[in-house]
Amino acid sequence: MPDSANQILLERSIRHAVYLERLKTSEVRRLVAFFNKDVAPDILMQIEKRLGSGTVTEKRLKELYKSIKSVSTQGMMQIGDDFTDSLRDIGVTDAEWYQAALSDAVPVDIDFRTPHFGMLKAKVSNDTVCGKTVQEWFKGISATTAGRVRQQINIGIAQGENYPKIVRRIRGTRSAGFANGILNASRRDIEAVVRTSVATAAQTAREEVFKTNTAVVKGVQLVATLDNRTTEICMGYDGKVFAVDDGPRPPFHFQCRTQAIPVIRSWKELGISLKEAPEGTRSSMNGQVPAKMTYGQWLKKQSISVQDDVLGPTRARLFRSGKVRIDRFAKDGRKLTLAELRKREGLKVMDVKPAHRSAG
Repeated sequence: MPDSANQILLERSIRHAVYLERLKTSEVRRLVAFFNKDVAPDILMQIEKRLGSGTVTEKRLKELYKSIKSVSTQGMMQIGDDFTDSLRDIGVTDAEWYQAALSDAVPVDIDFRTPHFGMLKAKVSNDTVCGKTVQEWFKGISATTAGRVRQQINIGIAQGENYPKIVRRIRGTRSAGFANGILNASRRDIEAVVRTSVATAAQTAREEVFKTNTAVVKGVQLVATLDNRTTEICMGYDGKVFAVDDGPRPPFHFQCRTQAIPVIRSWKELGISLKEAPEGTRSSMNGQVPAKMTYGQWLKKQSISVQDDVLGPTRARLFRSGKVRIDRFAKDGRKLTLAELRKREGLKVMDVKPAHRSAG
């Protein structure tokens, strides 16, 4: 008996989620690299200019704090603009993928519709991520960054520290990979916003696909990534089904990995008699919600090449041997660009004019 259309969609959606996580990693690294190259050094240069030599006066401190705020604001707004451009393309990619996935999973020729890309890009641009737009989040990160730096300068001056020591507490030390500096908190903020924003853009795109194809899509099932990082709220939503125009949708929190997958109507709901359904496909359009499946259960069913791609050859061998549980591999740091994602999913490479792409 062939897998049902809904089960096929579930398994393909889990694989797609793996690639989407790598795309998030790629975007995080690209934008953090810009922060490291153009924002953090400018902040440190302003500190050196006014604290590196001479007497520290109230006037010099006021000028310093003003310049730090300006550098932080300009840098974060540039990151936000660049990232918004990427989110538009990510939204289009996810809409294209889900339209193709629906078409491939359904065993009869149905003309699935893709949302208007111009309208979709506009919607993605204006999405709110956990209550704020992307630009609002980066504006907040810029203010928080300037505030953190100012606080560390004040602490250093109050404790009689010299300029190099103040810089170390802000930048961190090379031996620690600069993770012990206050600026590392801004990198973590960027990562949280980027990962959550990509998830939001992808969800907006697939939601538009579902709404555009309600003649075939009757509902949405929430599927959590079940490992040692899964939150209680996502565990609670896992497996629940809602109407296309009803119910909660992910992301439910920062860096949420829960996704919403479509539930396809049955032959009867589509008005097709089983006698008229193609031979060999009659059991595939039963309208049943797919059985709950953990990430580890899904991965066990995949080919060796897919397991190697997801985990890497060495870890995949350990996984196949049963010596290591899947939750031990929860953090996969490999990255995937949008072009690579489209290639892996069999989508035509986008002919996108790069923006200034300074954050790369």
